[in-house]
Amino acid sequence: MKRDTAFWLKGGGVAFHVATLGVLYSACGQPAAEGRLSLPSFGGASASGGASGGGTAAPVGGSVSTGTGGSQITITSQPVAGQANMTCGADSHEAMQKPLAMYLLVDQSNSMTDMQDKWTPVASALKAFVSDPVSAGIKVAVGYFPFSSLDVTVKCTVSQYAAPDVAMGLLPDNSAAVVASLDAKVFPVGMRADERGSTPTRPAFEGAASYLTGWLQQNPDHVGVMVLATDGEPTQCTTNLAQDVVNAIGKVAMGTPPVQTFVIGIGSVGNLANFAQAGGTGHAPFIVDGTGANTQAEFLAAMQTIRGAALPCIYTLPTSANGRPDPNKVNVDYEAGSGAASVGLVRVADKNACTGSPNSWYYDNPSNPTSVVLCPDTCAQIGKDQKARVSIALGCDTRVR
Repeated sequence: MKRDTAFWLKGGGVAFHVATLGVLYSACGQPAAEGRLSLPSFGGASASGGASGGGTAAPVGGSVSTGTGGSQITITSQPVAGQANMTCGADSHEAMQKPLAMYLLVDQSNSMTDMQDKWTPVASALKAFVSDPVSAGIKVAVGYFPFSSLDVTVKCTVSQYAAPDVAMGLLPDNSAAVVASLDAKVFPVGMRADERGSTPTRPAFEGAASYLTGWLQQNPDHVGVMVLATDGEPTQCTTNLAQDVVNAIGKVAMGTPPVQTFVIGIGSVGNLANFAQAGGTGHAPFIVDGTGANTQAEFLAAMQTIRGAALPCIYTLPTSANGRPDPNKVNVDYEAGSGAASVGLVRVADKNACTGSPNSWYYDNPSNPTSVVLCPDTCAQIGKDQKARVSIALGCDTRVR
């Protein structure tokens, strides 16, 4: 393996600083064997990882064999775990993050306005979110539940939720449509309307998820997430118990393509922890103020957190000069926005192996990879740095843990 290595050699009263970069060369200018560097000795001896004979060598994790009086010194370099910027002829590419498609499924039932006005601050927070320049580049669709109808059967029909109120579109272009949709929802406080009665969470979720799944099948280069915002437990409709909602959320999280779900509770709502766990994001539900006093600020903060967490740490595997790269010669490096030295991330077997493994990544499909996926902790760390740069290098033996 060809690795960057630096070390000191001492012999015969002369000290040399040797750095091997990529292809290693002998002292005569000819390429040495892979991972080996040959130099003439100077009447001294160096030892493997230490000192012996008439010379000394700083330990570099390699071995040094010597003789006396002009014999050859051979250094065998060892790989350094986590070392970045390998120069064994690697072809480096800036990592291309998969774009995000987000479906916002928002509760518009009577309870959002019958006692306190929770609707207005939630709507204001959503308008601020889609208008925020930081959200540019995300695709967003918006749907509401219950479906506005006096017929309970209609409200409980999955197909009524299969088309969103605002179709999936790129921000900021789609922000005007989202704002107009929210502005059209005028709900007088304290006035209950029969068409807004009930909370058909399960059919609404299934219909919305079917739309997002279909959209993702037509746009496989994207990653999709649901955001479920509600202020109450499921009511009315058959198979609309809390466990039915958990089952529906879990089904799409394990589906093809997978769709994870973030949950926002507007006030204290039972069973949301189970909803969030089924969503597969690793995040507990976001519980925001349900009185209306701080609802807007807290809901917007939750959306901003979700945006950072949902932006996928999934990067398309670039092609090599020969087409599909050798999956055993792919490395991922992370460079902080501060300009600190690059960190070489290490490949683990799969997502389950991420636990307790910092600075790690894995393949989406080990047998036929198309993407590299950062482990959750690594993704969260890099997600905090808006100027971070992730690169994928092809050609060097993969760093593995």
